[in-house]
Amino acid sequence: MRVLTGGELIPAGVAPERFAATSPKDRQVLADAVTSGALFLITEDVDDFGYADLESAGITAVNPDLFMSIRATPAAYREALDLMVRRFRKPRLTAGQLHTRLGRVHPMTVQTQAAQFPNNKPLPSTHNPPAELCRGSRCLICLQIGPPVTCGLCPQCSEHA
Repeated sequence: MRVLTGGELIPAGVAPERFAATSPKDRQVLADAVTSGALFLITEDVDDFGYADLESAGITAVNPDLFMSIRATPAAYREALDLMVRRFRKPRLTAGQLHTRLGRVHPMTVQTQAAQFPNNKPLPSTHNPPAELCRGSRCLICLQIGPPVTCGLCPQCSEHA
């Protein structure tokens, strides 16, 4: 990202080696997230981040599909689809057609947003389910830190979801 933007977005995180329970290739990512004040790391590789490291950082690692299925409002989802379809040239797609196609890679998000596109049945997922969808103790809804979250939600938010 720094190369693409021509500069630093945030200073690089310090002492990535302190995250010994995290995959070596992802320690700098976690250190950078701490420096930026991130609450969540959105990643396909949730299981690359160690529980103890995430706990000490106050960050939860979350699969993008789970994150979007919980955090994206209908308006934000629609706005994102509209933005993407405006950029497509070949083939031209409608927001509904893109929603249908997203079922292949983001089935939870598409299911959550299905009411917006009742005439567009999502395509079946082509991805193997991830080994782990969420790791950490920050709830995706209330943002509070507590006991390790299950499917991204604390016990109180799970009851109302």
